[in-house]
Amino acid sequence: MEATALVTPPFYPKHISAGTVLYRVSPVGDYRFLIMYRRKSGTWHLPKGTQRPEETLEETAMRETQDETGMTPKLEEFLGTVESTFERSGEPIQKETHYYLARLADEFSRIPDNEHDIRVFVHFHEADRFLREGTIYEEEWGVLEEAYARLLEREEK
Repeated sequence: MEATALVTPPFYPKHISAGTVLYRVSPVGDYRFLIMYRRKSGTWHLPKGTQRPEETLEETAMRETQDETGMTPKLEEFLGTVESTFERSGEPIQKETHYYLARLADEFSRIPDNEHDIRVFVHFHEADRFLREGTIYEEEWGVLEEAYARLLEREEK
């Protein structure tokens, strides 16, 4: 009987991020969701960013949303995790982004960073279309769909 060599799968560093599906209620009573456009890559995104070692995921989601949008979110509930892989210097990096549903608490509480060129609140169907057509490696539309479904469930109660 031949010995079988054990093959160890490659180790990929893990990148942990957190962010929000930030929404507000429009004057006519429907939900509007914040999406952001990055001209450099031609992509649309939800607010999110890298967790610092001393932070909880909730703290990261709050800080990153404030940094990227200039707005203050009020976290309401955990939505889920989006897993993806990207490359940095030719090496694959596994990424986990943890998302929270967040209502807009204060619009323009600080000057946003310059990472994104456009920040806009749009109806669910527009946000879904932009995220589906304008992302590179993260399927953020799934967490947007989950957020919208939960908001609609609340209305039914």
